[in-house]
Amino acid sequence: MPLPSSGEIKMGGAGTNSIAQEKAGTTSGTPSAVQNVSLRGLSVDGVNDFQFTGGAATDIAGTPDGNAPFAMSEFHGYSQFAWGTPSSLSGSNQSSIFLMAQEDRSRGDTCVVCSFNMTLNTTTKIISINIVGTDDGGGFDVDFTGPTMSIAYTGNLNSLEARFVYSGEAISATSATGNTPGKVLELFSSTSSISKFDINNNNITGTSNVTSNNNISSGASGTFRSLRTTSGNMAVALAATSDNVSSNGQSTGKIVFTGSDSLKIQLRANGAVIVDLFTKTGSFEMSSETSDAGTS
Repeated sequence: MPLPSSGEIKMGGAGTNSIAQEKAGTTSGTPSAVQNVSLRGLSVDGVNDFQFTGGAATDIAGTPDGNAPFAMSEFHGYSQFAWGTPSSLSGSNQSSIFLMAQEDRSRGDTCVVCSFNMTLNTTTKIISINIVGTDDGGGFDVDFTGPTMSIAYTGNLNSLEARFVYSGEAISATSATGNTPGKVLELFSSTSSISKFDINNNNITGTSNVTSNNNISSGASGTFRSLRTTSGNMAVALAATSDNVSSNGQSTGKIVFTGSDSLKIQLRANGAVIVDLFTKTGSFEMSSETSDAGTS
Protein backbone atom coordinates (compact mmCIF):
# COMPACT_ATOMS: atom_id res chain seq x y z
CA MET A 1 0.00 0.00 0.00
CA PRO A 2 1.19 3.59 -0.50
CA LEU A 3 3.22 5.41 2.11
CA PRO A 4 1.29 8.04 4.08
CA SER A 5 0.70 11.22 2.10
CA SER A 6 1.67 13.33 5.13
CA GLY A 7 3.18 12.91 8.57
CA GLU A 8 6.15 10.86 9.64
CA ILE A 9 7.90 8.45 7.30
CA LYS A 10 11.22 6.68 7.79
CA MET A 11 13.89 5.21 5.54
CA GLY A 12 14.13 1.74 7.11
CA GLY A 13 12.52 -0.58 9.61
CA ALA A 14 9.06 -2.10 9.61
CA GLY A 15 5.68 -0.45 9.39
CA THR A 16 3.44 1.19 6.84
CA ASN A 17 5.53 4.39 6.97
CA SER A 18 8.83 2.68 6.03
CA ILE A 19 10.26 3.49 2.60
CA ALA A 20 12.31 0.29 2.67
CA GLN A 21 9.16 -1.72 3.48
CA GLU A 22 7.28 -0.17 0.54
CA LYS A 23 10.14 -0.59 -1.91
CA ALA A 24 10.93 -4.18 -0.86
CA GLY A 25 7.37 -5.29 -1.62
CA THR A 26 7.71 -8.85 -2.91
CA THR A 27 11.51 -8.81 -2.69
CA SER A 28 12.89 -11.69 -0.60
CA GLY A 29 14.05 -10.78 2.90
CA THR A 30 12.46 -9.05 5.88
CA PRO A 31 12.11 -5.31 5.29
CA SER A 32 12.58 -4.60 9.01
CA ALA A 33 15.93 -6.38 8.99
CA VAL A 34 17.86 -3.88 6.89
CA GLN A 35 21.01 -1.89 7.43
CA ASN A 36 23.07 0.69 5.61
CA VAL A 37 19.92 2.36 4.24
CA SER A 38 20.79 5.10 1.75
CA LEU A 39 18.44 7.97 0.92
CA ARG A 40 20.31 8.43 -2.36
CA GLY A 41 19.92 4.72 -3.08
CA LEU A 42 16.20 4.81 -2.31
CA SER A 43 15.87 7.80 -4.65
CA VAL A 44 18.13 6.80 -7.57
CA ASP A 45 17.75 3.64 -9.66
CA GLY A 46 21.07 1.88 -10.16
CA VAL A 47 22.33 2.73 -6.64
CA ASN A 48 21.95 0.28 -3.74
CA ASP A 49 18.97 1.10 -1.49
CA PHE A 50 20.02 -0.93 1.55
CA GLN A 51 21.41 -4.25 2.71
CA PHE A 52 19.30 -7.02 4.19
CA THR A 53 20.93 -8.06 7.46
CA GLY A 54 23.33 -10.86 6.65
CA GLY A 55 22.66 -10.52 2.91
CA ALA A 56 23.82 -8.63 -0.14
CA ALA A 57 23.26 -4.97 -0.90
CA THR A 58 20.03 -4.45 -2.83
CA ASP A 59 18.91 -1.97 -5.47
CA ILE A 60 15.16 -1.92 -6.06
CA ALA A 61 13.97 0.05 -9.09
CA GLY A 62 11.39 2.74 -8.44
CA THR A 63 11.57 6.35 -7.25
CA PRO A 64 9.31 9.40 -6.99
CA ASP A 65 12.14 11.71 -8.06
CA GLY A 66 15.62 10.62 -9.10
CA ASN A 67 17.04 14.13 -9.20
CA ALA A 68 19.20 15.73 -6.49
CA PRO A 69 18.71 17.09 -3.88
CA PHE A 70 17.10 14.03 -2.30
CA ALA A 71 14.49 14.33 0.45
CA MET A 72 12.40 11.85 2.40
CA SER A 73 9.37 14.11 1.89
CA GLU A 74 9.41 13.16 -1.81
CA PHE A 75 8.22 9.70 -0.74
CA HIS A 76 4.97 10.96 0.81
CA GLY A 77 2.19 8.98 -0.91
CA TYR A 78 4.74 6.83 -2.78
CA SER A 79 3.71 3.37 -3.97
CA GLN A 80 6.16 0.88 -5.42
CA PHE A 81 5.32 0.18 -9.06
CA ALA A 82 3.76 -3.12 -10.15
CA TRP A 83 1.90 -4.23 -13.27
CA GLY A 84 -1.43 -6.00 -13.06
CA THR A 85 -2.36 -8.91 -15.32
CA PRO A 86 -3.36 -7.87 -18.87
CA SER A 87 -7.04 -8.49 -19.49
CA SER A 88 -8.19 -11.03 -22.05
CA LEU A 89 -9.06 -9.78 -25.51
CA SER A 90 -12.68 -8.71 -25.88
CA GLY A 91 -14.67 -8.24 -29.07
CA SER A 92 -14.41 -9.31 -32.69
CA ASN A 93 -11.52 -9.55 -35.17
CA GLN A 94 -9.13 -11.21 -32.73
CA SER A 95 -7.68 -13.43 -35.45
CA SER A 96 -6.88 -10.36 -37.59
CA ILE A 97 -4.19 -9.06 -35.23
CA PHE A 98 -0.91 -9.00 -37.19
CA LEU A 99 -2.58 -10.99 -39.98
CA MET A 100 -2.88 -8.50 -42.84
CA ALA A 101 -1.92 -8.44 -46.54
CA GLN A 102 -2.44 -5.78 -49.18
CA GLU A 103 -1.47 -5.49 -52.86
CA ASP A 104 -1.66 -2.49 -55.18
CA ARG A 105 -1.31 -3.62 -58.81
CA SER A 106 -1.47 -0.11 -60.23
CA ARG A 107 2.09 0.94 -59.31
CA GLY A 108 0.97 2.96 -56.25
CA ASP A 109 2.47 2.58 -52.81
CA THR A 110 0.47 0.79 -50.12
CA CYS A 111 0.83 -0.45 -46.54
CA VAL A 112 -0.79 -2.45 -43.77
CA VAL A 113 -0.62 -1.18 -40.18
CA CYS A 114 -1.68 -3.07 -37.04
CA SER A 115 -1.90 -0.61 -34.16
CA PHE A 116 -2.33 -1.00 -30.41
CA ASN A 117 -3.92 2.41 -29.79
CA MET A 118 -3.76 3.08 -26.07
CA THR A 119 -5.14 5.58 -23.57
CA LEU A 120 -3.29 6.07 -20.29
CA ASN A 121 -5.31 7.24 -17.29
CA THR A 122 -3.01 8.08 -14.39
CA THR A 123 -5.96 8.68 -12.05
CA THR A 124 -7.46 5.20 -12.40
CA LYS A 125 -4.02 3.75 -13.27
CA ILE A 126 -5.37 1.84 -16.25
CA ILE A 127 -4.13 1.64 -19.84
CA SER A 128 -7.05 0.95 -22.21
CA ILE A 129 -6.17 -0.55 -25.59
CA ASN A 130 -8.06 -0.67 -28.89
CA ILE A 131 -6.42 -2.82 -31.55
CA VAL A 132 -6.96 -1.49 -35.07
CA GLY A 133 -5.85 -2.55 -38.54
CA THR A 134 -5.66 -0.08 -41.44
CA ASP A 135 -4.41 -0.38 -45.01
CA ASP A 136 -3.63 2.14 -47.73
CA GLY A 137 -5.79 0.57 -50.42
CA GLY A 138 -5.33 -2.04 -53.11
CA GLY A 139 -6.88 -5.36 -53.98
CA PHE A 140 -8.15 -6.37 -50.54
CA ASP A 141 -10.20 -4.95 -47.68
CA VAL A 142 -8.20 -5.81 -44.57
CA ASP A 143 -9.20 -2.95 -42.23
CA PHE A 144 -10.56 -3.92 -38.81
CA THR A 145 -11.47 -2.26 -35.52
CA GLY A 146 -11.21 -4.05 -32.20
CA PRO A 147 -10.71 -6.17 -30.20
CA THR A 148 -9.97 -4.34 -26.96
CA MET A 149 -8.03 -5.05 -23.76
CA SER A 150 -6.56 -3.22 -20.79
CA ILE A 151 -3.89 -3.40 -18.12
CA ALA A 152 -3.79 -1.82 -14.67
CA TYR A 153 -0.83 -0.85 -12.51
CA THR A 154 -0.03 0.36 -9.02
CA GLY A 155 2.58 2.86 -7.92
CA ASN A 156 4.13 5.87 -9.62
CA LEU A 157 4.78 5.81 -13.36
CA ASN A 158 7.99 7.76 -13.90
CA SER A 159 8.82 6.38 -17.35
CA LEU A 160 6.99 4.12 -19.80
CA GLU A 161 8.41 2.32 -22.81
CA ALA A 162 7.33 -0.37 -25.27
CA ARG A 163 9.02 -2.83 -27.60
CA PHE A 164 8.32 -5.75 -29.92
CA VAL A 165 10.01 -9.09 -29.18
CA TYR A 166 10.24 -11.70 -31.94
CA SER A 167 11.07 -15.39 -32.25
CA GLY A 168 11.55 -17.20 -35.54
CA GLU A 169 10.22 -14.48 -37.83
CA ALA A 170 11.28 -14.07 -41.48
CA ILE A 171 11.54 -10.49 -42.77
CA SER A 172 11.92 -9.66 -46.46
CA ALA A 173 12.20 -6.30 -48.21
CA THR A 174 12.48 -6.79 -51.97
CA SER A 175 11.99 -5.02 -55.29
CA ALA A 176 12.44 -5.42 -59.01
CA THR A 177 15.58 -3.93 -60.51
CA GLY A 178 15.48 -0.15 -60.44
CA ASN A 179 12.71 0.04 -57.83
CA THR A 180 12.80 0.66 -54.07
CA PRO A 181 12.34 -2.32 -51.71
CA GLY A 182 9.50 -2.25 -49.20
CA LYS A 183 10.01 -1.93 -45.46
CA VAL A 184 8.85 -3.42 -42.19
CA LEU A 185 8.52 -0.74 -39.51
CA GLU A 186 7.92 -0.67 -35.76
CA LEU A 187 6.07 2.56 -34.93
CA PHE A 188 5.65 4.29 -31.57
CA SER A 189 3.68 7.38 -30.55
CA SER A 190 3.69 9.17 -27.20
CA THR A 191 0.93 11.54 -28.35
CA SER A 192 -1.79 9.76 -30.34
CA SER A 193 -3.03 6.74 -32.27
CA ILE A 194 -1.21 5.35 -35.35
CA SER A 195 -2.74 4.37 -38.70
CA LYS A 196 -2.13 4.11 -42.44
CA PHE A 197 -2.08 7.91 -42.62
CA ASP A 198 1.33 7.85 -40.92
CA ILE A 199 2.87 5.96 -43.87
CA ASN A 200 3.43 7.40 -47.36
CA ASN A 201 5.55 6.01 -50.18
CA ASN A 202 7.25 3.46 -47.95
CA ASN A 203 8.19 6.06 -45.33
CA ILE A 204 6.81 7.81 -42.26
CA THR A 205 5.04 11.02 -43.26
CA GLY A 206 6.47 14.41 -42.35
CA THR A 207 3.34 15.30 -40.36
CA SER A 208 3.13 11.89 -38.71
CA ASN A 209 1.91 11.14 -35.20
CA VAL A 210 4.86 8.75 -34.93
CA THR A 211 7.37 9.98 -32.34
CA SER A 212 9.91 7.17 -32.78
CA ASN A 213 10.36 4.09 -34.95
CA ASN A 214 12.57 1.13 -35.78
CA ASN A 215 13.11 0.10 -39.40
CA ILE A 216 13.49 -3.67 -39.01
CA SER A 217 13.65 -4.53 -42.71
CA SER A 218 17.09 -6.09 -42.22
CA GLY A 219 16.24 -7.83 -38.94
CA ALA A 220 14.19 -7.56 -35.76
CA SER A 221 15.07 -4.72 -33.40
CA GLY A 222 13.58 -5.24 -29.94
CA THR A 223 14.50 -1.68 -28.95
CA PHE A 224 12.45 -0.04 -26.21
CA ARG A 225 10.90 3.29 -27.24
CA SER A 226 9.37 5.93 -24.97
CA LEU A 227 5.63 6.39 -24.51
CA ARG A 228 3.89 8.93 -22.25
CA THR A 229 3.59 9.14 -18.46
CA THR A 230 0.70 11.62 -18.25
CA SER A 231 -2.93 10.87 -19.06
CA GLY A 232 -3.66 10.76 -22.79
CA ASN A 233 -3.27 8.77 -25.98
CA MET A 234 -0.29 6.77 -27.23
CA ALA A 235 0.29 3.79 -29.52
CA VAL A 236 2.58 1.05 -30.78
CA ALA A 237 2.20 -0.44 -34.25
CA LEU A 238 3.76 -2.81 -36.74
CA ALA A 239 3.65 -1.90 -40.44
CA ALA A 240 4.55 -3.58 -43.72
CA THR A 241 5.01 -1.08 -46.56
CA SER A 242 5.77 -0.94 -50.28
CA ASP A 243 6.83 1.91 -52.55
CA ASN A 244 5.61 3.35 -55.84
CA VAL A 245 7.11 1.49 -58.80
CA SER A 246 7.93 2.18 -62.43
CA SER A 247 6.69 0.21 -65.42
CA ASN A 248 7.34 -3.54 -64.98
CA GLY A 249 8.22 -2.83 -61.35
CA GLN A 250 7.59 -4.42 -57.98
CA SER A 251 8.16 -3.52 -54.29
CA THR A 252 7.41 -5.72 -51.27
CA GLY A 253 7.76 -5.56 -47.48
CA LYS A 254 6.83 -8.65 -45.47
CA ILE A 255 7.19 -10.26 -42.02
CA VAL A 256 6.16 -13.92 -41.72
CA PHE A 257 5.66 -16.22 -38.71
CA THR A 258 5.20 -20.00 -38.93
CA GLY A 259 4.86 -22.94 -36.55
CA SER A 260 6.12 -22.04 -33.07
CA ASP A 261 7.22 -18.50 -34.06
CA SER A 262 5.99 -15.66 -31.86
CA LEU A 263 5.46 -11.92 -31.72
CA LYS A 264 5.24 -10.18 -28.36
CA ILE A 265 4.60 -6.61 -27.18
CA GLN A 266 6.20 -5.66 -23.87
CA LEU A 267 5.79 -2.58 -21.67
CA ARG A 268 8.56 -1.40 -19.34
CA ALA A 269 7.87 0.98 -16.45
CA ASN A 270 10.44 3.03 -14.56
CA GLY A 271 13.26 1.51 -16.59
CA ALA A 272 12.97 -1.90 -14.96
CA VAL A 273 9.48 -3.41 -14.49
CA ILE A 274 8.50 -5.37 -17.63
CA VAL A 275 5.17 -6.98 -18.50
CA ASP A 276 4.18 -9.05 -21.54
CA LEU A 277 1.17 -7.11 -22.81
CA PHE A 278 0.30 -9.32 -25.79
CA THR A 279 1.68 -12.47 -27.41
CA LYS A 280 0.73 -14.16 -30.69
CA THR A 281 2.18 -17.50 -31.83
CA GLY A 282 1.75 -19.74 -34.85
CA SER A 283 1.43 -18.99 -38.56
CA PHE A 284 0.54 -15.42 -39.61
CA GLU A 285 2.04 -12.61 -41.65
CA MET A 286 1.89 -8.95 -42.54
CA SER A 287 2.76 -8.09 -46.13
CA SER A 288 2.47 -5.19 -48.55
CA GLU A 289 3.17 -5.34 -52.28
CA THR A 290 3.11 -2.85 -55.11
CA SER A 291 3.37 -4.05 -58.68
CA ASP A 292 2.76 -3.03 -62.25
CA ALA A 293 -0.41 -4.80 -63.40
CA GLY A 294 1.23 -5.65 -66.73
CA THR A 295 3.77 -7.91 -65.03
CA SER A 296 1.50 -9.88 -62.66
